[in-house]
Amino acid sequence: KKKKKKKKSEKIRRRLLGYRRRDVDARIAGMHAELTRRTEDLESEVGRLTEQLAASTTADEDLAFRATRRAVEAILREANTEAVGVLGGPVVS
Repeated sequence: KKKKKKKKSEKIRRRLLGYRRRDVDARIAGMHAELTRRTEDLESEVGRLTEQLAASTTADEDLAFRATRRAVEAILREANTEAVGVLGGPVVS
């Protein structure tokens, strides 16, 4: 009788361990799926930010080019004005 009871308790214990193992496996699978989803979200966000940075860099380069061009034009106008005053006619057109 004791042996039968021991077998029965062993069977119950194995069954419980099986349930726990399945529960742990399910939790691990859930965590893996969540990690995969978060990784994909982060990769998407990095891509979006990279595109924004590229667009901003292009816009900044364009603004810097325009500012440099305006500065050069102002210097040339000033040089032309000085040349008119000193030499009596425009030097730079």
